[in-house]
Amino acid sequence: MDYVLNNFIPELAKIIAVVLSIATGIPIWHKIQEFKTEQSKGLHEIYENIKKLSSESIENNHAEILVVLSRLTTKKLTTDEIQWFIKEPGAFLNLKQYGSIGSRYIRIDLQDRKFRLTTRVSTKFHRLIERAKIFTFVICSITIMSMLLFTTIAFTKNAMATIFLYIVVFVFISMSLWALFYLCGKIDKAVELDGKP
Repeated sequence: MDYVLNNFIPELAKIIAVVLSIATGIPIWHKIQEFKTEQSKGLHEIYENIKKLSSESIENNHAEILVVLSRLTTKKLTTDEIQWFIKEPGAFLNLKQYGSIGSRYIRIDLQDRKFRLTTRVSTKFHRLIERAKIFTFVICSITIMSMLLFTTIAFTKNAMATIFLYIVVFVFISMSLWALFYLCGKIDKAVELDGKP
């Protein structure tokens, strides 16, 4: 009996834990697949609306097309860019990413029919300079803000105010580091998008 308790029950517990992990993972995976399916349906619906409006007349329907596109991007596309996104295979799938990166790092080359990096990030050296600018700005702002807050903390006698200021320092540093990774991530996304869609 001791043999069963010491050897069989721990092994049975491991098997039950694995089965439960898999059982809880299946509905999560299913929900993710449903979400992806809904997103692709929505993207196709937007594409069909824009294609229909552009077949009638892009110039006359430009404002309405921009309203439909606002579900994907806030970027104000020209009529030529809209035409390119509709006709270039695979380009429409990258519209949301193109809009989120912004014109600071990526542009559309209509003659070569592809995405191009701007001169600001066109080479590895330029990307290194841009990242260094972002890093320097973030570090300087963290340093200045921290010095101001810690100086204020040094002269504060109230314990609650001191705790509040420590929280402010923590939140500010966290937000600054998030901004650093977010902005550097935009450069990486622009590099990924560069070229034919």
